Amino acid sequence: MKTAEKLKINAKLIITLRISHIMNSFFKTLLVLIFFLYPFMTLFSQSSNWMVYTNGDKVNCQVIRGNDNWVGTNGGIAKIDISTGEIEYINSGNSGLQQNYVQCLETDENGNIWVGNLGTNFCGGLSSFNGNNWTYYDPPPNYKKYNSITADDNGDVWVSTNLSGLFRNSNSGWEVFNTDNSPLPTNSIGKVLVESDSAVWVIVQWQQNIQGCLAKFDGNNWVLIDTSNSDIPSNDVFSIDIDELGNKWIGTFEGLAMFDGVSWDVYNTGNSGIPGNTITSVACDADNNIWVGTYNSGLAYFDGNSWTVYNDTNSILPNNKIKSLNIDNNNTVWIIYELDYNYQGSRIISFDGTEWVQYETNGSPMPNNFPVSLALDVDSSVWVGTNDGFANIKNNVWTLYSSQNTLLEKDDIRAIACEKDGTKWFGSLFYGLIKYHNQVWTVYTLGNSPLTSRQINCITIDENNNKWIGMSSGGMDTGGLIKISNDYNWTIYNTSNSNLPYNKVSCVSIDKSGIIWVGTWNGLVKIENDSWTVFDTTNSGLPDSWICSLAVDSTNTLWIGTRYEGLVKYDSQNWTIYNDENSGIPDNCVFAITVDTGNILWLGTMYGGLTKFDGTEWTLFNCTNSGMPGSYTTNILIDHNNTKWVTATSYYSGGLAMYNENGLTGTSEIEQLAETNMIYVFPNPVNNYLYVNINTEYSQFNITLTDITGRIIQTILTKKRQKTIDVSGYPVGLYMISVSHKKKIIGTNKFIKL
Repeated sequence: MKTAEKLKINAKLIITLRISHIMNSFFKTLLVLIFFLYPFMTLFSQSSNWMVYTNGDKVNCQVIRGNDNWVGTNGGIAKIDISTGEIEYINSGNSGLQQNYVQCLETDENGNIWVGNLGTNFCGGLSSFNGNNWTYYDPPPNYKKYNSITADDNGDVWVSTNLSGLFRNSNSGWEVFNTDNSPLPTNSIGKVLVESDSAVWVIVQWQQNIQGCLAKFDGNNWVLIDTSNSDIPSNDVFSIDIDELGNKWIGTFEGLAMFDGVSWDVYNTGNSGIPGNTITSVACDADNNIWVGTYNSGLAYFDGNSWTVYNDTNSILPNNKIKSLNIDNNNTVWIIYELDYNYQGSRIISFDGTEWVQYETNGSPMPNNFPVSLALDVDSSVWVGTNDGFANIKNNVWTLYSSQNTLLEKDDIRAIACEKDGTKWFGSLFYGLIKYHNQVWTVYTLGNSPLTSRQINCITIDENNNKWIGMSSGGMDTGGLIKISNDYNWTIYNTSNSNLPYNKVSCVSIDKSGIIWVGTWNGLVKIENDSWTVFDTTNSGLPDSWICSLAVDSTNTLWIGTRYEGLVKYDSQNWTIYNDENSGIPDNCVFAITVDTGNILWLGTMYGGLTKFDGTEWTLFNCTNSGMPGSYTTNILIDHNNTKWVTATSYYSGGLAMYNENGLTGTSEIEQLAETNMIYVFPNPVNNYLYVNINTEYSQFNITLTDITGRIIQTILTKKRQKTIDVSGYPVGLYMISVSHKKKIIGTNKFIKL
């Protein structure tokens, strides 16, 4: 079982953004901006052997326990100290989380945190954390897609699922309520709310054209409430809360309903000041005021007599899509809102009636949770490509690149390789080949080069500086293999002009004799002195002709990863097969192979995570025994410190992992990120409202904003460490922000006004 030890580190992550194209109106050359993010970050430490970078830009849920708001994201948990704004980022690398996509959270009467992951059969599910240890559960049936978790006063925990009904965990074990053994009309269960007398209110969702309803369970009997037997305005129920008087406030598709146990009051746009009828969330505060979140009409506040509406026209809310609400002990409302498009994610913000505060739920600068390529540069920095841009990591400083600040038109980077002179090559999924040298970008497409495919799968550079590029075919892309010589002569190889057996090339590796090995979807190719030899299942010991990965060890032995039949060892004479039936390999689909300095193999498979093979023993690293952020492992890179960099994904999540058996630098590695700057600004660039967090113990300070010429634009005297500044009237440009105390500068930062 994985345990977690809390490690207090006041660290700041530094992101270096190289911006050259998004602000062409006022700067034409490459501008390097240093942003000091996560100024109140505290990390959990599970082990000094693992570090995991995830992106938490999609906020799914929240639960308040005492002075902390635990926020579940697609990249783990952001634990926010309500008093100070300090954030602890928790993921599979520094805790017992088995999967980083957190769908629901709850706290029970003993203070345990319950976590529901959007898990798979291999990772994630349901777990609890008591502050020291994690406990894992497999409710019957073993279904790992949970919608909500609720704890009652008896210590029982109720877990709702998307397709398998409602579960209850008590001292007697697990009990299941579904359409087979209860009156529940469907097995799709939404929010569950426990009343003080332990009566349970359950939202039943539509499923396969069967309408939902609101249900009440008293421990013995079920009562179903719908439009046929009550005045509830709709059978589409999204949320429920109970006020201090015991009234139930119910959010539906057709308005807000209040039920006192006998009669119903309905509030909609036709009879009240409520701004919209689709009520996604309801929360009752300590003063018995009702907060209502709507799908596309903003946030509303009802004091029993009048309505106050907050939306994107009269508040700092960027849009009107409210996802969920919660109220802390200070009567502050915490709001999860969705961005304009679902793929952009969702964020969390707090409002105390006067001030709005935005919180950063990203625990790292990762562009997203789906890294797909890795490369080691000559300066020992690491490049990581994702389907949302790419990054360079050097001495813990991240430089982010995307279509917003380069010539790239698409952000999906599937292959990266680095030349000895510092030239970088990037392969895109849909936009071809990109070269970066001396801060100059060159894009090769079907229209301006001999390139025969926009889909680049792999890039390998040989000792003569020839670039070997494997491509895919399909549609307008003919695919094949390209060799770009050091003098930039292009040679195209495909099935029509060479012995290449298939135009989809997965991987290229070069052995110590200079032989080029090419893996395709239909065979393995050996290129030696312009002589081609093809190996497949008909003429060799290969068990599968679909080649996914290749590597050469220190004895010049070739290791081959196949799509369906495991790992193959070829020593130029014999073929040896390792599969899940005759060895310790966890899965027969081998996507990645890397050999370390000790001639030990490191393998990435579709379902098995990371595997170490020393020639005799197999060691598995997966979600149950390590910090791996997913089971689907696509790339492995080993740096000069023998640290393994691993890209892995799982269901809707994943990340970049670092692992070293002898230990990472641990605390010192994180401390390298610490700087003296005390200011964090968000968002950056900004359109209207700039949120400023100030990490200082001073009780009063001045905030000064200046333009690029040094002219003072605004000066603010404040006692608050979290400040919202309206910059909507600022001209487009680059600005400096500084914080001082008694004329002493305690921090500076920069932001861009769009």
